[in-house]
Amino acid sequence: GIWQGQGEWVRHWNGSEWVNHRLEGANLTRVEAASNQSVWAIESTESDESIIHSFDGEAWETDRFDGATFVDIRALAEDNVWVASDRGLLNWDGSAWQRYEVSEGLATDLCVDGLGRPWTIAQNTVRLLDGGEWTESYIPPAARPTHIACGTDRIWVGGDRGPFAWRAVE
Repeated sequence: GIWQGQGEWVRHWNGSEWVNHRLEGANLTRVEAASNQSVWAIESTESDESIIHSFDGEAWETDRFDGATFVDIRALAEDNVWVASDRGLLNWDGSAWQRYEVSEGLATDLCVDGLGRPWTIAQNTVRLLDGGEWTESYIPPAARPTHIACGTDRIWVGGDRGPFAWRAVE
């Protein structure tokens, strides 16, 4: 089904009607679903706390994280969820959150390539997390990169000057 969210509401199209889920007091910024039994939503609060809400098809659960600002989420499966923040990435492996921190640079976008590796973009830097190690590549500021997308064989970067194929997936 289709899932969308904003504010304190998550909506799901079940094939015949919209079903509303209220997360009272939430301020959702992104919703991502791997399936109808694996739905994830992120929010950042004014008190320097970020929250991940997860739905298993029956009930919502909440995990709270201090000192991070969440900016994007990708749910690949119920045991493979990536969250980008100003401190790096979080990965849900089905039982616990793993942290992969970076020293600086707020990620503005996140994608996961066909090999299951997450890529982020922050300012003029594209970062790849592969085997627990970060690799960084510089993009000239004239490109003004703000978005990243993982295709089947290329990483695409876009900004106010348009998209461009940046790198082949290896």
